[in-house]
Amino acid sequence: MPRKNQATKKNHTSTTKGRNISSESSLSIVGVGASAGGMEALQQLFSPLPAKTNFAFVVIQHLGPNQKSHSVDILSRSTGMPVHEAKEGTRVLPNQIYVIPPGSDLSISGDILHLLPHPKVKGLQKTIDVFFEALAKSKKKQAIGIVLSGTGSDGSLGLSAVRAGGGITFAQDPESSKFSGMPNSAIKLGAADFVLSPDGIAEELERMSKRIKAGVDAKPLELQVQSADRKSNDLLQKIFFLVKSHTHIDFSSYKVSTVSRRIQRQMREQKQDSIESYTTHLQSHPDAVKALCEDIFIHVTEFFRDPNTLQTLKLSVFPRLLKNRVPGAPIR
Repeated sequence: MPRKNQATKKNHTSTTKGRNISSESSLSIVGVGASAGGMEALQQLFSPLPAKTNFAFVVIQHLGPNQKSHSVDILSRSTGMPVHEAKEGTRVLPNQIYVIPPGSDLSISGDILHLLPHPKVKGLQKTIDVFFEALAKSKKKQAIGIVLSGTGSDGSLGLSAVRAGGGITFAQDPESSKFSGMPNSAIKLGAADFVLSPDGIAEELERMSKRIKAGVDAKPLELQVQSADRKSNDLLQKIFFLVKSHTHIDFSSYKVSTVSRRIQRQMREQKQDSIESYTTHLQSHPDAVKALCEDIFIHVTEFFRDPNTLQTLKLSVFPRLLKNRVPGAPIR
């Protein structure tokens, strides 16, 4: 059920006029980019989130200079967090949502928002990229970027900047978006650590929030493994061993990013909040091991049941692949 917003009773927004403050605070700021079809996705993102995550949220939308925005009113009906229209010099606070005003770009320095004139240039909009790039520079590991439904490619480069700066990035699963252009662009660029539905993103943000409060590493499993975290790597190998002992299938040579995303998904399915608890869970639940194995497999078999396709592979594709192949080299 939508929760009533209490922002009308007390406005917690503070401003610093005439000063350019670069804060070194540990506040994690979540930038959310959305365009066509994005309001529905925003409601799906914020509705399940608790009112207190200790994150600050900044929503960047494509709004024309003469376009009246109803975002504050609409989002206020979907969340228990206060929702504000961003103003020049606003210091963002935890558990608050700030929405870009029409006809402006938005930047951030430390925890302070700055309005920028929207460039009068025809072509692709880069409003989301502008904010994400500033967020990445300002907050580094405390930056979180999310690209939701929209057309075009805005947000992709900015999301890459957030990821390169050590932040965590999400793209909406294209299948759950009304317009998949922006999420697909971010995914194809390799800028998204996670590809989830809006409510899936909310679930992951809540999990991260709980781990931060508990003083535990909040990074998703995939990022822990890719950053060569020894403990996570050891547990990952233990998971591979458990799968192999139950199914005789060895996934240890699979691409880490692919396998870890499947493990992360199964952790959510099995209601396990950490890789440690999930590994323990697998040891006493063979059905969970089987579920993980099934999730890792790609169930696309129609391709191999098409005689014409196999004939083309045999007569045209494989001979070309083998022609200049070095003996012993793998074929991909």
